[in-house]
Amino acid sequence: MTRALADIVRVAPRFARSIRVESDLLGSAALEGFVCSASVAAVLQGIARQYAGAGQRAFTITGTYGVGKSSLAVALACLVGRIPAVRTSARAILGAELADEVMTALGVREGYQIVPLVGYRTDPAAAIGAALDASLAGGRRRNKRPSVTLAARLVEVASARGSDGLLLVIDEMGKLLEAAAAGEGDIHVFQEVAEATARSGGRLIVVGLLHSAFEEYGGRLGTSARREWAKVQGRFVDLPLSIGLEEQIDILGRAVVSDWRPTSNRERALAVAAEVCRARPEATPGLASRLDACWPLEPLAAVGLSALARRGLGQAQRSIFAFLTSAEPRGFRDTLSVLPEDAGRGYLAADLWDYLAANRGLASLGTSEGQRFALALDALDRCAARGGSADHEAILKTVALLDLLRETAGCRATWAVLAASLPDGAAARLDALLADLLGWSVLVHRRHLEAYALFAGSDIDVGRLVATARSRLNGMDVTRLNEFAALPPVVAKRHHEEFGAPRWFPVEVVALADAKGHVAATKPELDGVAGTFLLALPLSGESGGRARSAWQVAAAQPVAAPVALGLARDGFRVREAAQELLALEMVRRETPELQSDAVARREVYGRMEAAAAELEIVLRDALASADWLAIVPGEEEPIPLPDGSPAALTAAASRLADLTFHKSPNTNLNGC
Repeated sequence: MTRALADIVRVAPRFARSIRVESDLLGSAALEGFVCSASVAAVLQGIARQYAGAGQRAFTITGTYGVGKSSLAVALACLVGRIPAVRTSARAILGAELADEVMTALGVREGYQIVPLVGYRTDPAAAIGAALDASLAGGRRRNKRPSVTLAARLVEVASARGSDGLLLVIDEMGKLLEAAAAGEGDIHVFQEVAEATARSGGRLIVVGLLHSAFEEYGGRLGTSARREWAKVQGRFVDLPLSIGLEEQIDILGRAVVSDWRPTSNRERALAVAAEVCRARPEATPGLASRLDACWPLEPLAAVGLSALARRGLGQAQRSIFAFLTSAEPRGFRDTLSVLPEDAGRGYLAADLWDYLAANRGLASLGTSEGQRFALALDALDRCAARGGSADHEAILKTVALLDLLRETAGCRATWAVLAASLPDGAAARLDALLADLLGWSVLVHRRHLEAYALFAGSDIDVGRLVATARSRLNGMDVTRLNEFAALPPVVAKRHHEEFGAPRWFPVEVVALADAKGHVAATKPELDGVAGTFLLALPLSGESGGRARSAWQVAAAQPVAAPVALGLARDGFRVREAAQELLALEMVRRETPELQSDAVARREVYGRMEAAAAELEIVLRDALASADWLAIVPGEEEPIPLPDGSPAALTAAASRLADLTFHKSPNTNLNGC
């Protein structure tokens, strides 16, 4: 029985799981298979030289998901930590020259005490303090004095004998910054910690890992708050980690392990490498060998996947290794599981396009690349209408993928590249296939580039129209937001089962500035509508303290029917998603040219669907993360609800119905 390709291909164990600094730190297994690329070496050298030359002790490392920030932090901690055997292993993996430069600059002798932290949405000071406590548990330590600040505690531990100092590694630091931006902590704790490194005599080092630039986490704040964030950011030196295309391909080749690969793959790798080297003079002569090593990722698919990984892969910016190991439709494992080992092909560039269409299509239509995506879908539809074969479609998908990635891949759809991207049978008929596509006006040949491109059938710049429409929007129309959202009511399920009376609570979004009036206007029960759940959004720039004050004032109003009033912790995401949808609807309504332009029409409707899905997600998140107060007729004080999860709100609806219609003596809603 013929085996599937998936049976002879595997992902090296080192790349089959994500690194987590709290559990992998200082473990020798965490270094297995680590690749010290030129970009990684540059970051480590940056830390060493800033430490030795400029006296800098606080750093952030910024890079996209899956780029290897956590692995880099683990390698650094292993190199400077207190376990000699692990230091020796790290030195061998990083290379003696680089390792000695870092260790000499940081003055490693006995090794640093390592404090790892994976950030989450909470007060940054509490999270760092808990990580420090956990790292010291079981060791000799002084009793924590209430008057000692977090920064002072870090300096005290760093100054203790038995180590060269303390290295605090904060993975997912952005989660802590998001919490601070939402009022769940004080951003200035990072300033205090960074300033403490300067007072520690070089014994305290802080390294934070970020997915986005520091200022983006506070971008939704007011002008004065952003100035404060800039001041805090200035205490850290940011070192960007951006893995180059060739480095990514090299890592791919190490990650994918196969029992054999066809000899013809080398020829295809040479053709693709020649085109990449033409576009990227800095590429090395060994690129073809690296591409060949990626099989069963075909050479052009390896280039495309590496380019995608540099800008975020998939809807959740999946890492390149998550792509290799996941079972997503049309993904690597899914495709290889149905391809026999003698299929004469591996995972093609066209397969990568199918993966994007299946898992990222709508998300792509909601971004700047939406017009290219819509153009490709229209080309495929027109090809199918003319009776095009699977080989015709494979060429179109390959051209579409290269067009989508032209800024990052830098690879043109030349005859040689297209021939190298197809199975042998289709490559032998390439001239005839291209002639069909040109004759059908699906492809065009750009002679000055000696490359093929999709026929551009749209003259409408949807992105420009949406930007213009957004500029015309005057504030946030909350009424239209509720029409778009159509949030389902919260049903008092347990109350119905116990008393036989069906009662439910409509869910409505209101501006925080108008919440007081909405609470006061609540009407008594009518046709099963027992009350209202209101989610108040701070849309007028209310700060954390002002927002909570306005929320509490609104909740103090007398009511004729029960009301649950929630305060959204962050109205920015809801406002952005709603304005995108409102602008797209304006474009659809006011652009009659869309009726005769299938490409632009597809883009608009695709972006509307993506924006509606995004609005649903952010509203669901806003409901779940909001703080809630229940206002019950006849009760003097509002009653806090435990949380805003769907189960908690459903339970709260039943208790509100009990309290209002059956006069239950238990007014404790916290046990919902």
